[in-house]
Amino acid sequence: MNVFKRFYANITTRRFFILAIIGLLLYSVRGMLNLVLLTFLIAFVMNSFQTLLSKRIGKFMKVNSKVIIVILYLALIAAIVLVLAKYLPKVLEQIKQLTIFLTHLKSEDLPQNKITLYLYDMLRDLNYQSYIKRGIDYVLKVSNWGATFVVSTILSFVFILEKNRVVSFTSRMRGSRIAWFYIKLEYFSR
Repeated sequence: MNVFKRFYANITTRRFFILAIIGLLLYSVRGMLNLVLLTFLIAFVMNSFQTLLSKRIGKFMKVNSKVIIVILYLALIAAIVLVLAKYLPKVLEQIKQLTIFLTHLKSEDLPQNKITLYLYDMLRDLNYQSYIKRGIDYVLKVSNWGATFVVSTILSFVFILEKNRVVSFTSRMRGSRIAWFYIKLEYFSR
């Protein structure tokens, strides 16, 4: 029992223990770490924009911060949809044209010099199947990131809308039974 009392009395040991718990927590959620980090990154950026706009608009008229948050997120979603609608069909068309060109390529269509004949021989000997498999894997990875981005955006939206409740909840932890843990986490956040 004395060992635990000495452990609890030593501040450096407690701080190291808290860091170890944080490290274990991060290691246990390593599969979701992209989602968590992207959520807080989007929330931080959008909260900064909201604060900036609230100060600028507040000089002229009073606007509820939740209205600004909703408008910011609608603008973000509209920008993403516009970019995808404009550029995704062009990229897909380019890929289709390149595939058709490479599959119908004949040596008679090329200028007859050493470099082009060498390149033609190299292209003819390529294993297209492996490149197509890699391309499909890449598309699946991008779609996975897209889903992560959508979920992160929704989570950050909810997090920012309920920012005041989150802050009041965490401030109540200072008076709870785990106040010692909260105070040490607060120490690391400085």
